[in-house]
Amino acid sequence: MDRLNIEGTYIHVHAADGTLKTTKSFTHATVSFDLIARTVAFGQLPPVSVPDELELADGIELKLRLVAPDGTLRKQTRVGVLRSNGKAPVILRIPGMAKSPAKFSPSDGWTIEVYKYRCYFSHTGLKTDGEIPEWLKASIARQRNYWNRLSYLCREARRKCSPVPVQEIVCFVHATILPAINVFNDSLAREGSKEKIKHPAKFKVEEPGLDALWRFAGMLRSRIEKNRAVPTDLLEQVVAFSERFKADYAPLNEFMSSLNSIASAEAGALGLRNFEMRPAFTAFKSALDRRRTLKSSWSDGWPAIRFPDSRKAGDWGLHFYFHKAGVGSELLESGRGVPGLTFGSPVKPADSGHEDLRCSRRSARSLREAEISIPSGNKEHCTFRFGVLQHRPLPPGSHLKQWSLVYSDGALWLCLTVERQRPLPVLGSLAAGLDIG
Repeated sequence: MDRLNIEGTYIHVHAADGTLKTTKSFTHATVSFDLIARTVAFGQLPPVSVPDELELADGIELKLRLVAPDGTLRKQTRVGVLRSNGKAPVILRIPGMAKSPAKFSPSDGWTIEVYKYRCYFSHTGLKTDGEIPEWLKASIARQRNYWNRLSYLCREARRKCSPVPVQEIVCFVHATILPAINVFNDSLAREGSKEKIKHPAKFKVEEPGLDALWRFAGMLRSRIEKNRAVPTDLLEQVVAFSERFKADYAPLNEFMSSLNSIASAEAGALGLRNFEMRPAFTAFKSALDRRRTLKSSWSDGWPAIRFPDSRKAGDWGLHFYFHKAGVGSELLESGRGVPGLTFGSPVKPADSGHEDLRCSRRSARSLREAEISIPSGNKEHCTFRFGVLQHRPLPPGSHLKQWSLVYSDGALWLCLTVERQRPLPVLGSLAAGLDIG
């Protein structure tokens, strides 16, 4: 840390560098104030002077805020109460965030696995609802509205990034680019048909963006480098038009940084409960992360609004999370059930219409009834009964962290996130190496 100063109700802590160690020392480490030397130390960092106007006494609450080396305010804040110690009365401390050792650590062989079971709305030999109940239909509609609302806000944030009116780009495409391509194609003889330029797909959408223009300019440059013919002066016109404008990504960055708060506010406005919000929000964030993984262009891969006839319009999910330690998986296997989910006894193969419930790995499969029972606000329970084909039992001694009922692409699945302990590998004295040179 470099220095401290008081601004209003906050104490601004100026960081000497922007490393992760400095940030973690501010947010997690113990803050120690020396009353004699009038200094403060954040964890193991060197102490810095305390402003003379800052009052220090036992029981006083301090509000701290981190400031970057360039003087900009960081989002990290901290509120703590000064506490004295009888052994060192001249030292006042704000306790740090202690990290207790993990009870089920990976070093002991504990790992997370997902058990995905095929589910059925109805099946021979099982007592099921046969169709989606009314409370679940209302939940599916809320999830679709929630997805569409987030997609709309994301689209509006993207539109604010471009200073070019959409209509101006459309006019330029239809008045300049497409006619030039048509004239160029008509000028080619029959033997030069392979040199024709197709109308770019990016220009066929309702609202083409600047990225479509720059991609088209890159295609023209590539043809020129390969000594292939291009429309006269078209590249210069496209570049001149595009360089007049510079995109401002501040609206989109603000949407991304405040996505969690926006999602919570929209979920509250639409009346979504936690087990309904999680699947829709997780899928929405996955769509955004997928763009970064695939390095998609500006106009590709964004979450789209789901209309009634859209491919994913009928997808839905219910996610039920337990506390951090989870619950024993034996509760689900024994029929006692876990919060929100209960399994029935396995159905005999003869009663289910399948004489041999075995998979290719020779492990016994079981067909069981399953029931979801989630408390509602009026002291009732929202229930849904369906069938589960359990291709392998849950491992004994494991912990169930969450369950998810997901309907996707016409299939119903039950996903159980399980924490289990696997035997640690026994390392011998012999070893082999391969030189791949």
